[in-house]
Amino acid sequence: MALHLVYRYHQDVAGIFALSSFLNKDSVVYQAVENASQRPLPELLQCHGTADELVFHSWAEETNSLLKKAGLNTSFHSLPDLNHQLCREELELLRSWILKKL
Repeated sequence: MALHLVYRYHQDVAGIFALSSFLNKDSVVYQAVENASQRPLPELLQCHGTADELVFHSWAEETNSLLKKAGLNTSFHSLPDLNHQLCREELELLRSWILKKL
């Protein structure tokens, strides 16, 4: 939902993060990123556990790849052996990223 909200309606934020998330291959977000009049768009920080059995890691990787192809500045962090949950390393990545954006 955050990806839809920011890239389709509120592109005036400093950045966006997506944890254990993905977009369908035919999501309108990809087209919104390609057609955005505001550049640069908010940077995306995306983190995903390699052992996630609810939202597969490959889905998140594909989402990130398609967003990059559409012209978005993204960073993707794979978290080894992490299932569909948070971990300290992920929270530290997020904390550092937010502090850089402030």
